[in-house]
Amino acid sequence: MTLKLENIIKDVGKRVIKKWIAEGRSHYGPDKPIPEREFLMGYIRHKYNLYTGRYSEGSLG
Repeated sequence: MTLKLENIIKDVGKRVIKKWIAEGRSHYGPDKPIPEREFLMGYIRHKYNLYTGRYSEGSLG
């Protein structure tokens, strides 16, 4: 991988993580801890769409 591509991947990853944290904060509240594993598994299983900010049909959220 080229250095430029690695930097692009890192930048995209940072933006996704920041959005993920912001969505977790809005969902669980600013003072409650985000259950990282459960919340991340929702993303992996496509229950929560990071880009639309909505849960998919049939999910518990």
